[in-house]
Amino acid sequence: MAALPSTPAQVASAVDLDQPVDALNDALAPLEESLIEEFEAPTEPLVFIVGAPRSGTTLLTQLLISQYQIGYVSNLVARFWKAPYFGLLLAKEIRDSERPPDVGFTSDHGFTSGYEGPHEFGHFWRRWFDYQETHSVRAEAIEAETINGLRRECAAMQSIEESRLLFKNLVCSFQVEFLARTFPQAVFVHCRRNPIYVAQSLLRCREQYREHREEWFSVKPEAYPELKELP
Repeated sequence: MAALPSTPAQVASAVDLDQPVDALNDALAPLEESLIEEFEAPTEPLVFIVGAPRSGTTLLTQLLISQYQIGYVSNLVARFWKAPYFGLLLAKEIRDSERPPDVGFTSDHGFTSGYEGPHEFGHFWRRWFDYQETHSVRAEAIEAETINGLRRECAAMQSIEESRLLFKNLVCSFQVEFLARTFPQAVFVHCRRNPIYVAQSLLRCREQYREHREEWFSVKPEAYPELKELP
């Protein structure tokens, strides 16, 4: 008898969850709006882990979660990108509060295993930042309504654990100025690694996941249109 899938990757390979999860998010979005309407801004500082890809941001995230009482977005919560407050409530309800989250200290290019592993929450950030060819979005292009909505959503999420809320998403590295203005108490942790090793690791990723070395891998900075033409 074949073993049942136990990790998000195994489940996704066995069943295409994209369509039902999209529908679930659309159904939950109005409920989320009603649940968070009383919130205005986070009462505790948000923590953003930023830096270049392949610089150790995932490992640092795992270390912080394992050592401190801090809110974060897990693989389970990330499924509710249009209703993250609901997702965090659900995760807290099913979590064993007698032990630290089982986040582990391994990952596959930023992807972690298990429902408690940390997630970059890419779909959530795409809701607020209108990415086009690159992941850079000019702060002046973000409307006030969007800013207020993001503050309210993050305030609701932060209230679940009544502690600091941790985000790790490399696209936030391009939005530090905007995020610092939107959340004046925010803390930014900048991971640094020797650029030679970052470049080497990215080159290996291109070889492993792309058809050839010249094809781009990971986040796209503002200069991407020019950089992609270079060797």
